[in-house]
Amino acid sequence: WLDAASWRHYLPFMMEYALRHRSEASDVIDAVLTSLRPPERNPPRLGSLGKPQETVVLRFLDVLAHSADSANVDLATQVLNEWWTPGAIPREEDE
Repeated sequence: WLDAASWRHYLPFMMEYALRHRSEASDVIDAVLTSLRPPERNPPRLGSLGKPQETVVLRFLDVLAHSADSANVDLATQVLNEWWTPGAIPREEDE
């Protein structure tokens, strides 16, 4: 578990790794995608991102959700639908 500041520090490195290895199944990619899902932690992670950072995350998720060579289409699409798209429906905490 990382606090919001530590998570923001590691997020770009994990995203870069995920993009370079998007055609492979990986625990690292699963971890970064899962970290982008609600529910929020206390203190919040997702809410600690600024607008430019949110834009980068959204573009990252779009690549993983919509690239023909992505091995992570299902999870990336789920993450987009739970938080990152307008009208997102957050998952329940007990899932």
